[in-house]
Amino acid sequence: MARTTKKGAATPEEYIRAAIVDAEERCLLLEAVISGHTRRFRDEAQLLEIIRHLGSVSLPLRPRIWSAGCSTGEEPLSLLSLLKARGVTAIDLVATDVASGAVEATKAALSNCDPLTRVLVIRHDLVHEPPPQWSFDAILCRNVLMYYEARAARAAFDRLTTALSDRGRIFMGAADLLALRPEEGDRNMRLQNAVEQPKRRAPQTPETPRSGPAERADSGGSLSALLCEAEAALGMRKLEQAEELLLRAEELAPDRAETHYLFGVLHRKRGDRGAALSSLRRATFLSPTLWKAFLLLADEWRLAGHAGRADAAERQATRLKEEAESAPEGSVQ
Repeated sequence: MARTTKKGAATPEEYIRAAIVDAEERCLLLEAVISGHTRRFRDEAQLLEIIRHLGSVSLPLRPRIWSAGCSTGEEPLSLLSLLKARGVTAIDLVATDVASGAVEATKAALSNCDPLTRVLVIRHDLVHEPPPQWSFDAILCRNVLMYYEARAARAAFDRLTTALSDRGRIFMGAADLLALRPEEGDRNMRLQNAVEQPKRRAPQTPETPRSGPAERADSGGSLSALLCEAEAALGMRKLEQAEELLLRAEELAPDRAETHYLFGVLHRKRGDRGAALSSLRRATFLSPTLWKAFLLLADEWRLAGHAGRADAAERQATRLKEEAESAPEGSVQ
């Protein structure tokens, strides 16, 4: 371990003891062990859902967004780019990361933002420090908590909830939810867009379509586990692993809508527009209430130049999402 040698410690254990009492060394250790894997427009479907949230609720004239664990700035930069394309530039954005190098990189990445966008980039430790002293309408903490053990992840999440506005929401990745609830790793709630709302922490009931072809029941929970693992693999861009898992899921239940939805996500990440469109159309046919599939389908239709179909799919996604959010907690949609 390079840090052990530089610190002059004889063993890793001796180094850990030294790092515990040396705040600067702890920061250097964190920067050494955090992967920092990121890219622009990562998990695009969720970025689009964040934009829809900001546009669908009554927010202040300047919505406040916190990108927690911003790495080198690709996530906040992607979100600002998508918002600007929709004419939204009057935004207050806070971007934080525990690694000082990531903070400096984010400052550089966001240095040429729109003049109406106010940006603050600071170093922040989610587990041990209180959140910034503002109320946020959207908090992005995606693929961050998965690096923590369950107790630390829950402590960080609880801190995040205290920083939300009345209509605010926290957006996380599937792997983060696994870190928060490791004992529930195969529940279908992992497929619910990886969006957590503080007052609705109970696992969601698996979706049952109102109409359309009947879906086969899980085989001893293995199908749900495969889909959960596939979504986590997609979030980490392990596309070959995700494809293998989805093929196994399809073999178990060929008519499972979530499988075809995730195939659509996979094809989008690979840039295969035709295959993505086909998979998402099949997902919406199999489950007419799967609003996530309609949301991505709208984007695919728009990219294909079919504005009318895109608008129709987006209206359907909006209606289904509103119905899901207004339903009593624990009810089946």
